[in-house]
Amino acid sequence: MGRRHKQADQPSYGKKVFDPNSTLSADDLLKLIDSHYKNVSVHFGYETLPPESFINSLGYGLMGDSDKLDKAAALFNLNI
Repeated sequence: MGRRHKQADQPSYGKKVFDPNSTLSADDLLKLIDSHYKNVSVHFGYETLPPESFINSLGYGLMGDSDKLDKAAALFNLNI
């Protein structure tokens, strides 16, 4: 059985992205996603990219908050 490691001092990605009090900028969000998938790529030994459907889901989720439209647009631009 594999072990799951979660650092207690770091909130989940969802918390960082969707928290109404988050100060995460659109650029910070893109860096967070890029960093995560670079780490996954190193772990598996081959390039791993975020699935288009995952990025779209995040973008659509952010569209519900008019203060986060810049983040949604940045995410949708990743899939272009």
